[in-house]
Amino acid sequence: FGHGKAESLSALAQAALVSGTALFVLIEAVQRFIEPVAMRASTIGYSVMVVAIVLTFVLVAFQRHVIRRTGSKAIAADSLHYSADLMTNVAVLVSIWGSSTLGWTWVDPITALLIASYLLYHAVAIGRGAVDVLMDHELSGDKREAIKRIISHHPAVEDLHDLRTREAGSTQFIEMHIELDGEMTVNEAHKVTDALESELFRAFPDAEVIIHQEPAGIEDARLDHVI
Repeated sequence: FGHGKAESLSALAQAALVSGTALFVLIEAVQRFIEPVAMRASTIGYSVMVVAIVLTFVLVAFQRHVIRRTGSKAIAADSLHYSADLMTNVAVLVSIWGSSTLGWTWVDPITALLIASYLLYHAVAIGRGAVDVLMDHELSGDKREAIKRIISHHPAVEDLHDLRTREAGSTQFIEMHIELDGEMTVNEAHKVTDALESELFRAFPDAEVIIHQEPAGIEDARLDHVI
């Protein structure tokens, strides 16, 4: 069951690395404010930066497409890294031009501060999402309410309790206890559960669903100590 969390571990590691890079850029930016350095431009420098920008843009666009399809946190973290590269390349191009052509030595450190802020903001967001997965954080309130509506809408379900949810990668795990008429046959109860699972899969296509059936009105004492 824990293999799905490997992706979140990777995302957390990348978020940490990106945060470290952002802090390094912040320190360098402050140093450049204290001791401004004029940069010299060259045709080769401009050419290399333009090629890097185009290639990185294509890669980031493809990663965004994959993220929308899979919800991968590891790819999202990697995309943040390359997005930072893209922004850095553009910023360096602007900095070289502003410093060498106009003598604006302040352009470079200000650009660095903006990039570092962007990196830290998104690294924290990705890191928080990875920690939520690793700690089995519940799905959002909206998703839990949607689950409750689907279950309670079925006429055979008299009550619902012990709803537990979590997420690993693109898979949502949904567990619950439902209360049914105690006189219902096993076959009838099974049909109700199948119908509920079908509805849940329509709303959460990648979900893993476990539904425990109980007679309505009976206290459900936990039996973990029973062998």
